[in-house]
Amino acid sequence: MKLYQQEGINQMASCLPMFIQMFVLFGVIDVVYKPITHILHITKSVRTAAIEKASELAVKLGTINGGRAIVSGNLKNELYTIEALNKYPDEFSNFSENFSQRVSEFSSKFAVFGANLGKTPTLSPEVWNKEAVILALIPFLAGLAQLFVSIYSMIYQKKTNPTPQAGGGCMWIMMLGMPIWSTFLAFSVPAGVGYYWIWSSLFSFLVTLGLNTYFSPERIVAINEKEKEKARIYAEKHPEKKTFMQRMMEQAMIEQERNGGVAGGASDSSKLTRSEQNKANSDALKEARKRMADKYGDDYEE
Repeated sequence: MKLYQQEGINQMASCLPMFIQMFVLFGVIDVVYKPITHILHITKSVRTAAIEKASELAVKLGTINGGRAIVSGNLKNELYTIEALNKYPDEFSNFSENFSQRVSEFSSKFAVFGANLGKTPTLSPEVWNKEAVILALIPFLAGLAQLFVSIYSMIYQKKTNPTPQAGGGCMWIMMLGMPIWSTFLAFSVPAGVGYYWIWSSLFSFLVTLGLNTYFSPERIVAINEKEKEKARIYAEKHPEKKTFMQRMMEQAMIEQERNGGVAGGASDSSKLTRSEQNKANSDALKEARKRMADKYGDDYEE
């Protein structure tokens, strides 16, 4: 609260970029699984007919999806359809919208060094050929790229702030755990996702390197001072305009002063059990929210 009041730093601000990245990642995964829909824009009727044909071939010939039917809810149904078309192109020659030609052209380009990015990497392929080796390397490269970025970030942080920070052990666990988790996950999704992670990590490193080079400690201090002065002038000119967090903190401080500096009105918090203290804090927060809503004319719900 003191940091926010004096410096205008919102401790929750760093969560927004991570929140946005999750939506981007889910979008990438969906595109990789459904290229016929999102990239080729084939109509639903043609897609459905092609998937049904691929399912028929899978059951009849046993070389696709382990010889099992491709159900409509299967996330990989479009990838299985592409695989079926590559193996049996004549079976799809009578589909409209130049389906066979468009999918074949896309499939030939949806690869890196000859490895189809629509296939899922595995450490136990039927045959260890060039494609299998490249696919197996992608998850490990994705994990190493992320580890490289994490190590660089920690080195830079120690360089700029050599004082040991609390929770350093957790940071090391996260630094090692996230790349391992990414490697494991990349073995369970099409290789296109892991390939995206590799370039995402490298691009992130270049951006971070550029920002760290440009925003030197001296420049950061100057920028902070300038922003603080702008915030002070704006607050003086618009005293009635306050953020939600500022209003919450002001009301919480009023409640704390009213209750003798102890949340919930307890005269001695050391005499309360943990559950009683938690309840007192919760009640104080609810009361602060209610008073704030009344003061600013907002709606309040428990």
